[in-house]
Amino acid sequence: MWGCLVPIAALAFSGMFVLMFFAMLSDDRANLYEAIGASAAISAVFATGVTIGVALLGLCDRLRLRSVHNRARKKLLGFNDVSDAEYLHFFSDEDSGPALTVRGALAQFFDVPIDKIDPCEQVWSKGALSILEPALYFHCIQFLLNDQRVEDNMSFQFAPPTGTTLGEYVKALCRAWQQANNPRERQ
Repeated sequence: MWGCLVPIAALAFSGMFVLMFFAMLSDDRANLYEAIGASAAISAVFATGVTIGVALLGLCDRLRLRSVHNRARKKLLGFNDVSDAEYLHFFSDEDSGPALTVRGALAQFFDVPIDKIDPCEQVWSKGALSILEPALYFHCIQFLLNDQRVEDNMSFQFAPPTGTTLGEYVKALCRAWQQANNPRERQ
């Protein structure tokens, strides 16, 4: 995120500089050096404001994500331990390989012991899940891609679950994974 600030500032500065330069030149009283100096000063102030604004938005978003992540982590740490056998019982019609892989990904994402991932528990509300969604989905999908055999041209489509329990989330990922590995199921 922070690497984006320099190009954003440069773009804001150059765009404002060009606008201000031509605006100053259209004034009959301004000479070329005055136009360049005034344009540079106004553009620098504008670029600084844009950069600070983007940085503050990024920081607020990061703090909000961290807050939701920490609340979910604390909630997970309060759950009873669940063995692999108890965990897989929830996924009777799912493939156990992807379900266990997603369990490991969730444990790693939230930095909790794997036994704390209980498919019957509700960890987040719809609003909290929408904040965590992109990072959580990418983390779990990357975990699946690294752990399972992958075809070269496999497409992976994932529809977010309608519920908010860990089990519903894992089932949705397993269904998407099975569809990606079974081309006939996609059609």
